[in-house]
Amino acid sequence: MINFKKILMIATFLIVIGAVGSLLTFRLVDKGGSIQEKRTFDQKNITAIEVDSDNARVEIVPSKDMVMKVELSGKGAKDDKKDFSAKVEGDTLLVSMKKEDFRFFHFDLFTKSLTLKVILPEKQYDSLAVNNDNGYVQIKDLNVKRLDAETNNGRVDLKKIISSNVNVETDNGKLTLDDVSGNIKGKTNNGRISIKTADLDRSIQLETDNGSIEIETEKEPTNVAFDVQVDNGRVNILDKYEGDAVIGNGDNIVKLKTNNGRISVTK
Repeated sequence: MINFKKILMIATFLIVIGAVGSLLTFRLVDKGGSIQEKRTFDQKNITAIEVDSDNARVEIVPSKDMVMKVELSGKGAKDDKKDFSAKVEGDTLLVSMKKEDFRFFHFDLFTKSLTLKVILPEKQYDSLAVNNDNGYVQIKDLNVKRLDAETNNGRVDLKKIISSNVNVETDNGKLTLDDVSGNIKGKTNNGRISIKTADLDRSIQLETDNGSIEIETEKEPTNVAFDVQVDNGRVNILDKYEGDAVIGNGDNIVKLKTNNGRISVTK
């Protein structure tokens, strides 16, 4: 006796597989091409920048001229041009490279080489916020009161940053801060944290679930309390301490935590 229920289930399954295959084929035959998009803005009244992106390399770099520029370049699919936008609202530059549409099994074979670059005239900004779902983030030579940089999967590099408050985070990747001033918060779930700095007399909080924390300072701290926690690894603070330590009055808290890795503070 024919089991019509089983036949119906098999037919439905085959239809679904066919539909998914069609979607994948459509996406894969959308061959990547060269993308060169550029926007320019009068920077006079812009004091804040927000960058929100998917699957791209993000670079924030300085400019000697007075024109603010946003550039998207590299190899990408046709849809990537539609996903890119840059506009000014009030005193804020809003840059977006997000996938707004719903795509089944969205294999972005051609967006991996895209670079989103924001070129900023040299002046002090109130805030910079970068949120990158998947990709490397580089920010250098910037004067900004507050800096927030986050990526779900990728490395974050900061270099020559003048700031009051810096907050960097990645779910999976390395954090590198070279010559970054101000209070610092850095966190990664899986990756090493590396800092090169002139001094440590300020609030610093660094945490990684799996990776080492390495700090190089030019000057000996004079007013710091080291709060150190390691589940599995060694601690070396200035070749003097192997754990918590107070130098001077201890007004500035340097909190360092890793579940698996070593902690090193050297001069």
